[in-house]
Amino acid sequence: MNIAKPYFSSVPTSIKEEFKGFILNQEYPCLGAKAAFNTDVYRMGYYSKLGSNEAAEAMAPDLHNFIAERATMDSNFTTFIAVFERPISMKEEYFEKLLWQQLSALHHLDDQPWNSSVSHDPDSKEFGFSFAQTAFFVIGLHANSSRIARRFTNPALVFNLHSQFDILKAQGKYQKMRKVIRKRDQSLQGYINPMAADFGTVTEARQYSGRKVSSTWQCPFLHKANRDE
Repeated sequence: MNIAKPYFSSVPTSIKEEFKGFILNQEYPCLGAKAAFNTDVYRMGYYSKLGSNEAAEAMAPDLHNFIAERATMDSNFTTFIAVFERPISMKEEYFEKLLWQQLSALHHLDDQPWNSSVSHDPDSKEFGFSFAQTAFFVIGLHANSSRIARRFTNPALVFNLHSQFDILKAQGKYQKMRKVIRKRDQSLQGYINPMAADFGTVTEARQYSGRKVSSTWQCPFLHKANRDE
């Protein structure tokens, strides 16, 4: 059943077509993203400024809808894409700052418990972002990313369900797919992504922005329970 529709009719056609072309480009490494677009089981929203409360208030109901609708999608590769109108061009450090501001603003609006399969501590090896009691792995894209596979004209955040990785692992497909994706990414970039790591080995927060960070990097995200400590 083809039910792939943007949540907002205001998503510019040029943005939708550019993003689809970006993912379906032959050299793009992520097979899961390609599968989601090839089978029309993705959702996309277009928002104002990355890192703003205004964008969070618009995104929150869309994420709720995506999570509810996920049960009707007969695919292991569904994804939610939040594309932002601005800022168009920025340094990696600033994009990273706005990414965590946006996730923090979303978390502030979330009235449900953190998903129990992941930790809310960004320093934990089991950290994962949670919204509406659903665990996500977030991928940031922007025009000036040092990773070619993360370069898109507008800033964007891609929300991939953690449960999809668990399903692939249970089916015995995860390791093979990971190997192929990393090989394709290396072919595109010329070297292996230094931030790539399996869940449970190092906090995945280090991977969200796409920027190479040191072992002493500190994630600025704070769970609501820790903000007044």
